[in-house]
Amino acid sequence: MPGMRRKLVLFAVCVIMILPVINAAGEKGRSYNDGVESYNSGNYREAYDIWHSIYTSEGSSFELLFNLGNSCYKLNEISGAIKWYERARLVKPLDENINHNLELAKLRAIDRFNEIPEPFYKTWTNTIALLVRTNQWAVISLILFAVATLFLLVLFLRGAEDYGRIYLTVVIAAAILSLASFLLSVRSKNLTLNNNRAIVTSFEVEGMSAPGEGSGKLFLLHEGTIVVIAGKVGEWYEVRLPDGNIGWIKENSVEII
Repeated sequence: MPGMRRKLVLFAVCVIMILPVINAAGEKGRSYNDGVESYNSGNYREAYDIWHSIYTSEGSSFELLFNLGNSCYKLNEISGAIKWYERARLVKPLDENINHNLELAKLRAIDRFNEIPEPFYKTWTNTIALLVRTNQWAVISLILFAVATLFLLVLFLRGAEDYGRIYLTVVIAAAILSLASFLLSVRSKNLTLNNNRAIVTSFEVEGMSAPGEGSGKLFLLHEGTIVVIAGKVGEWYEVRLPDGNIGWIKENSVEII
């Protein structure tokens, strides 16, 4: 009986310890679903607040970023919609829904530019780099490097006899692909973690010729415009516009994508 009693006490302690974990998991699921219900009911602000709290506390996912963008779009917060859609596109660059919604949001932005087209090879490289995560590209690179090393070792041990030419071909191909995977890993990291693109969040901001209020005015930007950050001095960003023009704007007028 004492042994049975100890087992019952141990079982009760385990149940008490695991209940908060189960409850926490249930709370997380209900929070996201509450956001869906609020959105479908037309309570877009409430839906945004719910999803944003999940984003800040638990991290992001494609669905969460996409829904945050949808909420902002419904709230007529165009800069927010573009920001979240752009972040979602970094996760799934080929997703038709995100690209369609992003284009719709950009059509509602005020500023229009004669954009300098991006070189096709850069577009394709960025797209390929974002197809898988940075660490996955790194793993692929390591595996291919191991394959190249293994076949090179076999080639040295067995010489050029038998399948020497095939081994050499495998070594060269695996080495090239390993290097390419490593470069794609670096590019993916730069696009997602070291992103230098930002979106104007202020309704209106003046672009200056130098970092300071007393410098000359070059252009006027409105919320929703995407710029590339080229440098920073104090609280001023040097930005490059889609048409190639460069100027300085206040740091608090933009948000990094």
